[in-house]
Amino acid sequence: PAGTRGVVRGVPAALALAFSAPAAAQRVQPEIRFETIGSAYQGLLGVALQQQGRTEAALGRLHAAVKARRKDAGIHYNLGTVFIDAGRYAEAETALRAALKLGGRDPHLEMNLANALALQGKAQAALPFYRVACRRAPRSAAVWFNYGNALRDAGDTDAALAAYREAIAAEPHESAAWMSLGQLLHRLQRLAEAEDAYRQVLTLIAGDAAIHTSLAQILLHQGRYDEAASQANRALDLEPDNVNALVVSADIERSRFDYPSAEARLQRAAALDPSRVDVRIRLAQLVRDAGRPAEALAYYDATTAAPPSSQDEIALGRAVTCMALARYDEGWPGMQSRIRRERLLQDAPNVPWAVRTLPWDLTGRRVYVQREQGLGDELLFLRYLPELRARGARVRYPCGEKLEGLLRRARVAEEIGATLDPPADADHYLSVGDLPWALEAGIRTPGVAPSLQLEPPLERVEAMRARLAESGAPPYIGLTCHAGMRPEWQPGIKGRVPWKRIAPDALGAALRAAKGTLIAMQRNPIDGDVVALATAWGRPVHDF
Repeated sequence: PAGTRGVVRGVPAALALAFSAPAAAQRVQPEIRFETIGSAYQGLLGVALQQQGRTEAALGRLHAAVKARRKDAGIHYNLGTVFIDAGRYAEAETALRAALKLGGRDPHLEMNLANALALQGKAQAALPFYRVACRRAPRSAAVWFNYGNALRDAGDTDAALAAYREAIAAEPHESAAWMSLGQLLHRLQRLAEAEDAYRQVLTLIAGDAAIHTSLAQILLHQGRYDEAASQANRALDLEPDNVNALVVSADIERSRFDYPSAEARLQRAAALDPSRVDVRIRLAQLVRDAGRPAEALAYYDATTAAPPSSQDEIALGRAVTCMALARYDEGWPGMQSRIRRERLLQDAPNVPWAVRTLPWDLTGRRVYVQREQGLGDELLFLRYLPELRARGARVRYPCGEKLEGLLRRARVAEEIGATLDPPADADHYLSVGDLPWALEAGIRTPGVAPSLQLEPPLERVEAMRARLAESGAPPYIGLTCHAGMRPEWQPGIKGRVPWKRIAPDALGAALRAAKGTLIAMQRNPIDGDVVALATAWGRPVHDF
């Protein structure tokens, strides 16, 4: 440790040898009469023992030295650094604070104290000491790197990114700083920047399966499946039993809808590490998506001793699977843990959202229903609003602007508007997605409620007819080239929304013999698609 520099002078021969040659020290130590060594030398011997990896022996010598020289900042400092190496971070903090109070001047004192705090999960408390360390050693990559980790853990991601870049500027070949930079950028969904950082790590550390795996994840989340598969395969070439690489490779194959390959990789990962709950969850999701819900349910039921962080995901996955098996009495209660409902609770924490069924008689009750999901799901669930009213409830519904006019004409609630807030005096609060459960649809009531009857204004209908007539002769064929959600818009593999696409030139060529007028109706279009479609079809395509 830095605090021992320049103090070897005057050390007895055996101790000097212990500093310079650990193997030789191992041989001569039995000749040392420890009880006769002065306190300063006890501290030096403790440092020597630590350099040999003999942590407990080192702590014994340093404790003896501290007792004899309580006001020696250097000995307290050395004791603190050995405590850090031993993983005893609270004791390290105490010793290093004592060194600081005694006026310790070691250039690494503040950094090591900050490290001891950060390693206890006290990131905020560590930050002031890291700042001092950065001022003292502005070109130290280690100081900036550790400061970046503490800022990240404290939630200040912008400052953490800046600190990692300072570490890289101080030492461009510092692979750990590049790796942490890439991981944080990945977490922030700054995928292109994260990819650059991971590729930089690969130039510094060749043949590292973990780095190839991280890069594969980045490429997967950008929808670059072939490149992602190449990186995952490289990781598995390096380490065939790398569970993380197997999992990422399975995620890639699942995204390409190659369920058998994905399942084979997950089965191998599960055999290699049976404790990985996330692997069993993925297996359950995969076989359910492959059309085998009964097997999926068995996987969920076998996922025992899951950590709290996975409980909601398991409950939701099991619920969705029960719904697919028409086991609604089991499925609906588990649906309460779905992600969007959790966000709803976060957005309005003081609202007592209903997590139970509603009374049969709602005469005079005021019910506030919150919208969720996308427009299609919202319209699907809104079919249950009329039943609420039929039971006597007065309903307030804050719909989006796109549906406001349609829903007002359908008269699905007493109060409808895009800007309605939850009232303070409602009798019941629930999400629109919870309506079937709240009304016990399919359990106490037979069948499914009929769809809402939505009528657009006549003037809108006439305007659309005129627009179509101007575009060409009937029949009018509406086209889209893709559906689902583009991979780069999705934060990760969990809950991944499928993405399906046909190349516009292939679609246009397939329709070349069709008569009529082609209407492009693509939501979130990709630049150039309409031109490519028209070129392949050989006639104009009208973009609506």
